[in-house]
Amino acid sequence: MLTRLNTDDIAMRERPSYWNYLVSSVLGRLDTVPQRAGDFNGSLAYSTLSSIPIAQVASSPVYVIRQQSFVDDLKEDFYKINFIRQGTATLAQQNNTAELSPGQWTIYDNTRPYELKCHSDYRQLVFLVPRHQLLNRLPTIDLWLARPFSSQKGMGKLLFDFVSNALQETDKISAGAQSHTAQMMLDLLLLSLTESADQPLTLPHPTRLTQLKQFIATHLHDPDLTVEMLAKNLHLSKRYIQKLFADQNSTVNRYIWQERITKCKIDLANPLLANMPIRDVAFAWGFRSNAHFSRMFKQVTGQTPKTYRSQNLPIID
Repeated sequence: MLTRLNTDDIAMRERPSYWNYLVSSVLGRLDTVPQRAGDFNGSLAYSTLSSIPIAQVASSPVYVIRQQSFVDDLKEDFYKINFIRQGTATLAQQNNTAELSPGQWTIYDNTRPYELKCHSDYRQLVFLVPRHQLLNRLPTIDLWLARPFSSQKGMGKLLFDFVSNALQETDKISAGAQSHTAQMMLDLLLLSLTESADQPLTLPHPTRLTQLKQFIATHLHDPDLTVEMLAKNLHLSKRYIQKLFADQNSTVNRYIWQERITKCKIDLANPLLANMPIRDVAFAWGFRSNAHFSRMFKQVTGQTPKTYRSQNLPIID
Protein backbone atom coordinates (compact mmCIF):
# COMPACT_ATOMS: atom_id res chain seq x y z
CA MET A 1 0.00 0.00 0.00
CA LEU A 2 1.30 3.46 -0.91
CA THR A 3 1.54 5.67 2.18
CA ARG A 4 1.78 9.44 1.86
CA LEU A 5 3.01 11.69 4.67
CA ASN A 6 3.98 15.37 4.84
CA THR A 7 4.75 18.21 7.21
CA ASP A 8 1.76 20.40 6.24
CA ASP A 9 -0.14 20.01 9.53
CA ILE A 10 2.93 20.31 11.76
CA ALA A 11 3.90 23.57 13.46
CA MET A 12 6.75 25.23 11.59
CA ARG A 13 9.21 25.05 14.50
CA GLU A 14 8.56 21.31 14.87
CA ARG A 15 8.80 20.39 11.20
CA PRO A 16 12.56 19.73 11.02
CA SER A 17 12.48 17.21 13.89
CA TYR A 18 9.28 15.61 12.55
CA TRP A 19 10.85 15.30 9.11
CA ASN A 20 13.93 13.67 10.60
CA TYR A 21 11.65 11.16 12.32
CA LEU A 22 9.73 10.37 9.11
CA VAL A 23 12.80 9.87 6.94
CA SER A 24 14.62 7.81 9.56
CA SER A 25 11.59 5.56 9.99
CA VAL A 26 11.55 4.68 6.29
CA LEU A 27 15.18 4.96 5.14
CA GLY A 28 17.17 4.15 8.27
CA ARG A 29 18.41 6.35 11.08
CA LEU A 30 19.69 9.71 9.87
CA ASP A 31 20.32 13.27 10.95
CA THR A 32 18.63 15.75 8.60
CA VAL A 33 19.76 19.34 9.14
CA PRO A 34 17.80 22.13 7.34
CA GLN A 35 20.03 24.31 5.16
CA ARG A 36 17.72 27.28 4.79
CA ALA A 37 16.22 29.52 7.45
CA GLY A 38 12.46 30.07 7.48
CA ASP A 39 9.83 27.77 6.05
CA PHE A 40 10.50 24.05 5.90
CA ASN A 41 8.36 21.61 3.93
CA GLY A 42 8.67 17.91 3.31
CA SER A 43 6.65 15.08 1.76
CA LEU A 44 7.20 11.36 1.66
CA ALA A 45 5.45 8.61 -0.30
CA TYR A 46 6.55 5.04 0.32
CA SER A 47 5.62 1.43 -0.17
CA THR A 48 7.25 -1.99 0.00
CA LEU A 49 7.70 -4.40 -2.90
CA SER A 50 8.25 -7.79 -1.28
CA SER A 51 11.25 -7.04 0.98
CA ILE A 52 12.34 -3.88 -0.86
CA PRO A 53 11.16 -0.46 0.45
CA ILE A 54 10.64 2.22 -2.21
CA ALA A 55 10.14 5.89 -1.39
CA GLN A 56 9.82 9.26 -3.08
CA VAL A 57 11.27 11.94 -0.84
CA ALA A 58 10.99 15.72 -1.30
CA SER A 59 11.77 18.61 1.02
CA SER A 60 13.47 21.93 1.50
CA PRO A 61 17.30 21.79 1.35
CA VAL A 62 18.83 19.50 3.99
CA TYR A 63 22.17 18.11 5.01
CA VAL A 64 21.73 14.36 5.57
CA ILE A 65 24.26 12.61 7.81
CA ARG A 66 24.55 8.91 8.53
CA GLN A 67 26.86 8.90 11.56
CA GLN A 68 29.22 6.14 12.64
CA SER A 69 27.07 5.57 15.74
CA PHE A 70 24.09 4.78 13.48
CA VAL A 71 25.69 2.05 11.36
CA ASP A 72 25.83 -0.59 14.10
CA ASP A 73 22.11 -1.32 13.81
CA LEU A 74 22.02 -4.74 12.12
CA LYS A 75 18.40 -4.16 11.11
CA GLU A 76 19.58 -1.47 8.69
CA ASP A 77 21.90 -3.70 6.67
CA PHE A 78 21.16 -2.56 3.13
CA TYR A 79 22.29 -0.56 0.11
CA LYS A 80 20.49 2.61 -0.95
CA ILE A 81 19.85 3.43 -4.59
CA ASN A 82 18.96 7.09 -5.12
CA PHE A 83 17.59 8.70 -8.30
CA ILE A 84 17.76 12.50 -8.46
CA ARG A 85 14.52 13.88 -9.93
CA GLN A 86 14.81 17.52 -8.87
CA GLY A 87 17.58 19.62 -7.34
CA THR A 88 21.27 18.91 -7.01
CA ALA A 89 23.12 17.00 -4.31
CA THR A 90 26.60 15.95 -3.23
CA LEU A 91 27.12 12.46 -1.83
CA ALA A 92 30.29 11.55 0.09
CA GLN A 93 31.13 8.05 1.33
CA GLN A 94 34.51 6.50 2.05
CA ASN A 95 36.90 8.24 -0.35
CA ASN A 96 34.32 8.82 -3.08
CA THR A 97 32.31 11.95 -3.83
CA ALA A 98 29.50 12.15 -6.37
CA GLU A 99 28.05 15.42 -7.66
CA LEU A 100 24.46 14.55 -8.59
CA SER A 101 21.90 16.35 -10.73
CA PRO A 102 18.50 15.45 -12.22
CA GLY A 103 18.77 12.47 -14.55
CA GLN A 104 21.45 10.76 -12.46
CA TRP A 105 21.47 8.03 -9.84
CA THR A 106 23.91 6.49 -7.39
CA ILE A 107 24.28 3.66 -4.89
CA TYR A 108 25.70 3.80 -1.36
CA ASP A 109 26.15 1.52 1.64
CA ASN A 110 23.96 2.07 4.70
CA THR A 111 26.38 0.13 6.91
CA ARG A 112 28.99 2.87 6.50
CA PRO A 113 28.84 6.57 7.36
CA TYR A 114 27.91 8.94 4.55
CA GLU A 115 26.85 12.54 3.95
CA LEU A 116 24.31 13.72 1.41
CA LYS A 117 23.97 17.47 0.96
CA CYS A 118 20.86 18.59 -0.93
CA HIS A 119 21.67 22.09 -2.17
CA SER A 120 18.13 23.19 -3.03
CA ASP A 121 14.54 21.99 -2.89
CA TYR A 122 14.77 18.40 -4.06
CA ARG A 123 12.83 15.32 -5.08
CA GLN A 124 14.47 11.90 -5.02
CA LEU A 125 13.35 8.32 -5.68
CA VAL A 126 15.02 5.86 -3.33
CA PHE A 127 14.88 2.11 -2.85
CA LEU A 128 16.68 -0.17 -0.42
CA VAL A 129 18.19 -3.58 -1.16
CA PRO A 130 19.37 -5.97 1.59
CA ARG A 131 23.15 -6.11 1.33
CA HIS A 132 23.37 -9.89 1.10
CA GLN A 133 21.14 -9.93 -1.98
CA LEU A 134 23.65 -7.78 -3.88
CA LEU A 135 26.85 -9.17 -2.39
CA ASN A 136 25.87 -12.74 -3.26
CA ARG A 137 25.57 -11.81 -6.93
CA LEU A 138 28.05 -8.92 -7.25
CA PRO A 139 30.82 -9.22 -4.64
CA THR A 140 32.62 -6.28 -6.26
CA ILE A 141 29.77 -3.87 -5.47
CA ASP A 142 32.17 -1.51 -3.64
CA LEU A 143 33.60 -0.51 -7.01
CA TRP A 144 30.39 1.34 -7.80
CA LEU A 145 29.63 3.06 -4.48
CA ALA A 146 29.08 6.84 -4.47
CA ARG A 147 29.52 7.26 -8.23
CA PRO A 148 27.11 9.08 -10.56
CA PHE A 149 25.29 7.09 -13.27
CA SER A 150 22.77 8.16 -15.89
CA SER A 151 19.08 7.36 -15.50
CA GLN A 152 18.29 8.87 -18.91
CA LYS A 153 19.59 6.11 -21.17
CA GLY A 154 20.28 2.41 -21.39
CA MET A 155 19.77 0.15 -18.40
CA GLY A 156 19.77 3.11 -16.03
CA LYS A 157 16.63 4.50 -17.66
CA LEU A 158 14.94 1.08 -17.64
CA LEU A 159 15.75 0.74 -13.94
CA PHE A 160 14.43 4.23 -13.12
CA ASP A 161 11.18 3.68 -15.02
CA PHE A 162 10.67 0.30 -13.39
CA VAL A 163 11.22 1.60 -9.84
CA SER A 164 9.05 4.67 -10.43
CA ASN A 165 6.17 2.53 -11.70
CA ALA A 166 6.65 -0.06 -8.97
CA LEU A 167 6.16 2.61 -6.28
CA GLN A 168 2.76 3.49 -7.73
CA GLU A 169 1.61 -0.06 -8.43
CA THR A 170 2.72 -2.14 -5.42
CA ASP A 171 -0.77 -2.29 -3.91
CA LYS A 172 -2.09 -3.68 -7.20
CA ILE A 173 0.50 -6.50 -7.39
CA SER A 174 -0.48 -9.77 -5.74
CA ALA A 175 1.65 -11.08 -2.87
CA GLY A 176 2.70 -14.04 -5.00
CA ALA A 177 3.89 -11.81 -7.84
CA GLN A 178 5.67 -9.27 -5.64
CA SER A 179 8.72 -11.45 -4.95
CA HIS A 180 9.17 -12.07 -8.70
CA THR A 181 8.76 -8.36 -9.42
CA ALA A 182 11.32 -7.48 -6.74
CA GLN A 183 13.72 -9.98 -8.32
CA MET A 184 13.22 -8.32 -11.70
CA MET A 185 14.08 -4.97 -10.14
CA LEU A 186 17.23 -6.44 -8.60
CA ASP A 187 18.19 -7.92 -11.96
CA LEU A 188 17.80 -4.51 -13.60
CA LEU A 189 19.97 -2.95 -10.91
CA LEU A 190 22.73 -5.50 -11.48
CA LEU A 191 22.54 -5.03 -15.24
CA SER A 192 22.72 -1.26 -14.80
CA LEU A 193 25.84 -1.56 -12.65
CA THR A 194 27.62 -4.05 -14.87
CA GLU A 195 26.75 -1.99 -17.95
CA SER A 196 28.56 0.91 -16.33
CA ALA A 197 31.69 -1.27 -16.04
CA ASP A 198 32.55 0.06 -19.49
CA GLN A 199 33.34 3.31 -17.69
CA PRO A 200 36.95 3.19 -16.44
CA LEU A 201 37.25 2.65 -12.70
CA THR A 202 40.78 3.53 -11.66
CA LEU A 203 41.62 1.79 -8.41
CA PRO A 204 45.00 1.19 -6.76
CA HIS A 205 46.45 -2.34 -6.91
CA PRO A 206 45.78 -3.08 -3.20
CA THR A 207 42.08 -2.28 -3.70
CA ARG A 208 41.90 -4.52 -6.77
CA LEU A 209 43.59 -7.33 -4.86
CA THR A 210 41.12 -6.94 -2.00
CA GLN A 211 38.22 -7.20 -4.45
CA LEU A 212 39.72 -10.33 -5.97
CA LYS A 213 40.14 -11.95 -2.57
CA GLN A 214 36.59 -11.02 -1.59
CA PHE A 215 35.25 -12.68 -4.73
CA ILE A 216 37.35 -15.77 -4.09
CA ALA A 217 36.12 -15.96 -0.48
CA THR A 218 32.48 -16.02 -1.57
CA HIS A 219 33.06 -18.61 -4.31
CA LEU A 220 35.46 -21.06 -2.65
CA HIS A 221 32.77 -23.75 -2.74
CA ASP A 222 32.60 -23.56 -6.54
CA PRO A 223 34.95 -26.12 -8.15
CA ASP A 224 34.93 -23.98 -11.31
CA LEU A 225 36.57 -21.04 -9.51
CA THR A 226 39.47 -20.10 -11.79
CA VAL A 227 41.33 -17.06 -13.02
CA GLU A 228 38.95 -17.12 -16.02
CA MET A 229 35.96 -16.76 -13.69
CA LEU A 230 37.66 -13.90 -11.85
CA ALA A 231 38.48 -12.10 -15.09
CA LYS A 232 34.94 -12.43 -16.42
CA ASN A 233 33.13 -11.32 -13.26
CA LEU A 234 35.50 -8.53 -12.23
CA HIS A 235 36.09 -7.21 -15.76
CA LEU A 236 39.86 -7.60 -15.50
CA SER A 237 42.38 -9.30 -17.75
CA LYS A 238 43.83 -12.65 -16.69
CA ARG A 239 47.32 -11.25 -17.10
CA TYR A 240 46.59 -8.36 -14.74
CA ILE A 241 45.09 -10.69 -12.11
CA GLN A 242 48.07 -13.03 -12.31
CA LYS A 243 50.44 -10.07 -11.88
CA LEU A 244 48.63 -8.91 -8.72
CA PHE A 245 49.12 -12.32 -7.11
CA ALA A 246 52.68 -12.60 -8.40
CA ASP A 247 53.44 -9.33 -6.60
CA GLN A 248 52.39 -11.19 -3.43
CA ASN A 249 54.76 -14.07 -4.23
CA SER A 250 51.79 -16.31 -4.98
CA THR A 251 49.56 -17.45 -7.82
CA VAL A 252 45.79 -17.42 -8.21
CA ASN A 253 45.54 -21.21 -8.01
CA ARG A 254 47.82 -21.46 -5.00
CA TYR A 255 45.89 -18.78 -3.14
CA ILE A 256 42.56 -20.51 -3.89
CA TRP A 257 43.60 -23.95 -2.66
CA GLN A 258 45.33 -22.50 0.41
CA GLU A 259 42.09 -20.72 1.34
CA ARG A 260 40.16 -23.94 0.75
CA ILE A 261 42.55 -25.87 3.00
CA THR A 262 42.01 -23.26 5.73
CA LYS A 263 38.23 -23.73 5.51
CA CYS A 264 38.61 -27.52 5.55
CA LYS A 265 40.80 -27.34 8.68
CA ILE A 266 38.06 -25.39 10.45
CA ASP A 267 35.39 -27.94 9.47
CA LEU A 268 37.55 -30.94 10.35
CA ALA A 269 38.00 -29.53 13.87
CA ASN A 270 34.30 -28.75 14.24
CA PRO A 271 32.57 -31.28 16.57
CA LEU A 272 29.25 -30.57 14.88
CA LEU A 273 30.72 -32.00 11.66
CA ALA A 274 32.51 -34.95 13.27
CA ASN A 275 30.37 -37.47 11.36
CA MET A 276 30.80 -35.78 8.01
CA PRO A 277 33.07 -37.84 5.72
CA ILE A 278 36.38 -36.15 5.02
CA ARG A 279 35.83 -36.29 1.27
CA ASP A 280 32.51 -34.46 1.71
CA VAL A 281 34.29 -31.71 3.64
CA ALA A 282 36.76 -31.39 0.78
CA PHE A 283 34.08 -31.37 -1.91
CA ALA A 284 32.04 -28.79 0.02
CA TRP A 285 34.97 -26.38 -0.38
CA GLY A 286 35.47 -26.90 -4.10
CA PHE A 287 37.99 -29.74 -4.31
CA ARG A 288 37.17 -32.13 -7.15
CA SER A 289 39.50 -34.96 -6.14
CA ASN A 290 39.92 -36.51 -2.71
CA ALA A 291 43.48 -37.54 -3.62
CA HIS A 292 44.39 -33.97 -4.63
CA PHE A 293 42.83 -32.62 -1.45
CA SER A 294 44.79 -35.08 0.75
CA ARG A 295 48.05 -34.23 -1.03
CA MET A 296 47.52 -30.44 -0.71
CA PHE A 297 46.36 -30.77 2.90
CA LYS A 298 49.48 -32.67 3.93
CA GLN A 299 51.66 -30.19 2.05
CA VAL A 300 50.22 -27.34 4.13
CA THR A 301 49.77 -29.01 7.54
CA GLY A 302 52.28 -31.86 7.50
CA GLN A 303 49.44 -34.23 8.41
CA THR A 304 46.81 -36.23 6.62
CA PRO A 305 43.25 -34.93 6.97
CA LYS A 306 42.37 -37.98 9.09
CA THR A 307 45.24 -37.40 11.51
CA TYR A 308 44.52 -33.68 11.71
CA ARG A 309 40.86 -34.32 12.54
CA SER A 310 41.68 -36.90 15.26
CA GLN A 311 44.15 -34.54 16.93
CA ASN A 312 42.06 -31.38 16.72
CA LEU A 313 38.49 -32.45 17.46
CA PRO A 314 37.67 -31.32 21.00
CA ILE A 315 36.81 -34.05 23.48
CA ILE A 316 33.20 -33.71 24.58
CA ASP A 317 32.25 -35.44 27.84
